[in-house]
Amino acid sequence: MGEDTLNGVARPHLNDFGQNSGWAVTVTADDGTVHDIVVVHAKDIGDDGEEAAIRHRLSGSYDLSDAELTRTSELTDDGLRAGVIRISGLRAT
Repeated sequence: MGEDTLNGVARPHLNDFGQNSGWAVTVTADDGTVHDIVVVHAKDIGDDGEEAAIRHRLSGSYDLSDAELTRTSELTDDGLRAGVIRISGLRAT
């Protein structure tokens, strides 16, 4: 990947009651520098799914032509596994 390529990870975004209310997407450079944090609200997720809503939300600021979204999980601070969506191949527009 080129040096202008960014990565992202979407994690469940929880409301004040601990319920999933969408996705919080953190966009970073390879060195870990945070470039952006965006939220995809549950109301913005349509019939075409969560990945499509995330792509749509990021499309205003990033070139997604080479982007790949991959569902996986990661260990949380409390030792539980949580589903995440990893995003590679973003480019700033």
